[in-house]
Amino acid sequence: MSRFPLVMRSALCLTVLACCLALPGRAPATADDPAARAALIAALERLAAASSYRASIEDDADGPTRIELVFVAPDRLRARTAEGVQTLIGSEVYLEIDGQVHRQAVPPGALDGLRGQWSHAVRMLQMPGMRVVAEPLEPGDAPGARRVRARWAGGEGFARVLLVDGHPVQVDLHEGDARQTGVTRMRYSAINDPALRIEAPVEGRR
Repeated sequence: MSRFPLVMRSALCLTVLACCLALPGRAPATADDPAARAALIAALERLAAASSYRASIEDDADGPTRIELVFVAPDRLRARTAEGVQTLIGSEVYLEIDGQVHRQAVPPGALDGLRGQWSHAVRMLQMPGMRVVAEPLEPGDAPGARRVRARWAGGEGFARVLLVDGHPVQVDLHEGDARQTGVTRMRYSAINDPALRIEAPVEGRR
């Protein structure tokens, strides 16, 4: 069985901003900051419209996991994990595992989930039950940066987002309250970088 579905599903699921915001709990509702909410929505919309970006995903829920992604619109994605490299181009995926490159067909619209995640997150942020507040900057933050926190009113899961130049450059998803571990961290860079390219690897042994 191909490893592609498992690894790619993991990469896509980890990048859904809203996945941790509606977990049940008894955390008190916080006052909403309309300016922080608007800044976060605008940042996600910019990322949704980006022509390319790099993403680094670190997850410690089931042991340390790291995924390096490169996305080039409209239909190219490269995912690098400890298991190997997977390159999705249109309706084909190239699996680079143990020095071998194999090509396989994938269903049409394989990247729809990646492109649609931001629209889903924006819809979540626009719901009345969502609370978005500004947070203090931390040492080393870039000039003009903003930090915001988003959570569902009464929920335990929340997201902390660092915005730089109107883009979300770091997203920390917390699956429980602030005292618990289980954090997925996503870093974004090279947003709209025309130098980013994804080419099909040569099939066979490398």
